Amino acid sequence: EVQVALPISKPLRRGGFIADSDGERTWVNFKYERLPIFCHFCGHPRHDLNHCVSHFAAKKNGGC
Repeated sequence: EVQVALPISKPLRRGGFIADSDGERTWVNFKYERLPIFCHFCGHPRHDLNHCVSHFAAKKNGGC
């Protein structure tokens, strides 16, 4: 478990690569806790899926 401070002006990342002692990179999924509002479509912590402009545009254009 790792705790970090993140700027809320940027989308949250779904994961990232970490390197072991040999330099081999492995993908790790990130898990966020205690987020009162979070959009699972674009990753922004300032709105939810129902208020996401990107999600609405994708649905309108036949995506999702």
